[in-house]
Amino acid sequence: MRTAADVERILLSYLEVYIHTDLVFVKEAYEAARRQDAAALEMLQDVCSASKPARELHGASVKTGRSLLLGVRNLYEGQPPEAYSDLLEPSLAYHYAVAYGMTAAMMELPPDEMLQTYLYSGLASLVSVATRIMPLGQNESQLMLFRLSRRINELAIDYGALSLADVNTFAPGMEIAAMEHETIYTRLCMS
Repeated sequence: MRTAADVERILLSYLEVYIHTDLVFVKEAYEAARRQDAAALEMLQDVCSASKPARELHGASVKTGRSLLLGVRNLYEGQPPEAYSDLLEPSLAYHYAVAYGMTAAMMELPPDEMLQTYLYSGLASLVSVATRIMPLGQNESQLMLFRLSRRINELAIDYGALSLADVNTFAPGMEIAAMEHETIYTRLCMS
């Protein structure tokens, strides 16, 4: 990976992975949280864990999910939506996709907006990482993010068709790279 075009090509691959994995967990967590179904959320957490075999990717997902829910808890401090108070227990740790779906339910985001914001935030985070670890300037980073956001808007994601039965995590190159990243002497970010 040496050029902005290389980065963008990889991020488009990530986008495909997100659609077939993370978006399913976001949607299912959203629906489970709206039903206040703690058992379904626990099951989603287990399935999401199984979809992240690389230790560092698994750990990063749980850490960011926990941070998101702690932030939401602080946002609603003193007035948490009563229906979600048990889900915001600080001892609970959810993967980021599951936490995002729960948060979107609490904030009553429309489903399509929830899916688009999840995709955009994930890609924005990865563009930020790429900007820090390779010679990629701010202007090129912003242009790349603009192009990626247009691609997200072009996607026709069928909310109703997102199903756990269709989760597909076959991305061996990404998994191997994450496993190799765990052993790098100097790391610039979490995988």
